[in-house]
Amino acid sequence: LVKHGPLCASQIAVMMKRDFDGVSKHLRVLRAGGVVQGLAGKDRRQIFFCIPPANQREVGLLDYGILKLDLRTTPQPEPRLQVTA
Repeated sequence: LVKHGPLCASQIAVMMKRDFDGVSKHLRVLRAGGVVQGLAGKDRRQIFFCIPPANQREVGLLDYGILKLDLRTTPQPEPRLQVTA
């Protein structure tokens, strides 16, 4: 949703190669928790899900108060520990 903008459950299911029912259920849970927002489509039967604007003030940076997700950069691998005898 950060990368593609508002999508309906069927579009997300196709992109993730998952079944519609499971994706739809998870989106309802995320919506109830305030993680995503539902926008009515033209015919009101379709709901498009998106990140609430209040939680994404910058593209790729999600801020939910107690949790911040930075999706702007690719994570760097952690340095390996070297053990010497």
